Amino acid sequence: MSTEPAATFAEYRARKRRNRRTVHILLEPQLGEDHAALRDAHRLAIAQDMRTNERPRAPAIAAEIAELEERIKASRAPFIFEALPRLEYDKLLDDHPPREGDEDDKRLGFNADEFPPALFAACAVADECPDCGLTSPTLTEGDARALWDEWSSAEVSELLTAALAVNKAPRTVAFTAAGSASTNGSG
Repeated sequence: MSTEPAATFAEYRARKRRNRRTVHILLEPQLGEDHAALRDAHRLAIAQDMRTNERPRAPAIAAEIAELEERIKASRAPFIFEALPRLEYDKLLDDHPPREGDEDDKRLGFNADEFPPALFAACAVADECPDCGLTSPTLTEGDARALWDEWSSAEVSELLTAALAVNKAPRTVAFTAAGSASTNGSG
């Protein structure tokens, strides 16, 4: 039995952090296609270099990949979404109810044209991305509407998945048996 005093709710409340998710969108998507093609060419060049007695091609392609990866890093734009307090999220849903007669809206539980941009604007936070070191932007409602209307379905779907997940998906940690054995006194 622990001799430490029980934690108080005030202590938990002070320590509690909101769920966050980061999505990186490639502002120049062709770079991703170019990268995939170069990786394929590199694999083939390695195999060919091993079979032939010619000047190796793989090192030059590897150098091209390294250069392209620097361009990709410069083209990545981070978006960080942070969970809203429950009542604020519920109000946002109430403000964007499903449209009458729209089966997609009914299935989703919100207006599929209006809720996502409102959610983006409400959840996007300006902070340094721990993965890339760049600062993610906040989004005004106008920014979020432009993003929703102008970007590809794949891109906005990825952003929407993250914004919904921070608000709806529980965050749990699956402990391993080995790790649990060292912390639960049974080791």
